[in-house]
Amino acid sequence: MIKTHFYLAIAGVSFVIGFFVVFFQNGTTPSAVKEESSAAVETTEKVPVNVISIERGRIERRFTSFSHLQPIREAILRSQNNVLVKELYVKWGAYVKKGEILAEFESEAGRLKSELESIDLSARAMDYKINKSLAEKEFISGQEFAQKERDFHAQRIRMKLSDIESSKKLVSPIDGIVSEVNLKKGDFIENSTEKYIRVIDPSQFKLTLFVPQSVALHLKQGIPVTLDRDGLSGRGTLSAVAPAVDPKSGSVLIEILSEEVPKEWLAGMYVGVSLPIEAQTDVLLVPVAAIFFEDSKPNVFRIIASDETVEKIPVETGIMDGQFAEIKLGLEDFDTIVVKGQTLLKNGAAVDIKDP
Repeated sequence: MIKTHFYLAIAGVSFVIGFFVVFFQNGTTPSAVKEESSAAVETTEKVPVNVISIERGRIERRFTSFSHLQPIREAILRSQNNVLVKELYVKWGAYVKKGEILAEFESEAGRLKSELESIDLSARAMDYKINKSLAEKEFISGQEFAQKERDFHAQRIRMKLSDIESSKKLVSPIDGIVSEVNLKKGDFIENSTEKYIRVIDPSQFKLTLFVPQSVALHLKQGIPVTLDRDGLSGRGTLSAVAPAVDPKSGSVLIEILSEEVPKEWLAGMYVGVSLPIEAQTDVLLVPVAAIFFEDSKPNVFRIIASDETVEKIPVETGIMDGQFAEIKLGLEDFDTIVVKGQTLLKNGAAVDIKDP
């Protein structure tokens, strides 16, 4: 019996010694384990986020597309057929005024007629000179000489008229820029359809494009239109909406007139077109960046101010413009929501609110 108690005592002492050896080898005591466990709970990291307080405002839904700038006023000037380009006064890119002569032409028939008139004038000039000498010597009467003199001056006038008739001019009917010159001095033009000068007025353009029927339902003549390209912007007005759907495309043709465009924009250039088709005022707005989707449903994280944690709030959205979204249900005025950092959050997470 005594021997049994002795062995039990030895076993108990060995257990206690082994327990303390293990903890001292790890440099940890039972109390230290408890302290470390408490510290782990107290040092849970907060998620850094940026937040905003939501407010009310105005938002638009817009339709965007592209179209090219077409000059409203332009003139394509052609000569008659079978003419020679006698003079060319303008080059591509030149500014011209209304009434300015751009080129002169000479017809073949007119040229031959002028040559005949010139020959006749030379003969009459010689006849006039001879008869003047005869009249001075009184070999012919003054009446005969007067007739020769009249014939000579009349032929000079006919010669001038012939030159005028044979020389045709191209005159600009508008102020503008010469955008094309498809002829040169010395060209003989048999077919004028391929030889012409084009002048455009760059002060105003029109744009035409097709829009879906659902968009056309919201469009009204006179609404403002925004134009843009490569960081430059312009303004225009919706001038017309076709009264019928195009049977080929199933869409509706609209026309826009520019009001103000950058001087860098050129005829034929493609630009972005943006038309407002729906607007809401005095509605709650949140940045699109604040919205995240779960099961295809939109949500935001709202800040609980009392303990700086977040709660996930399902929301119903309305109009979106690419930067902001209308909130119909789920939030109230001046709620504070997370706009950055929500990818690391879950419902109830603690947050560290950073300056934006």
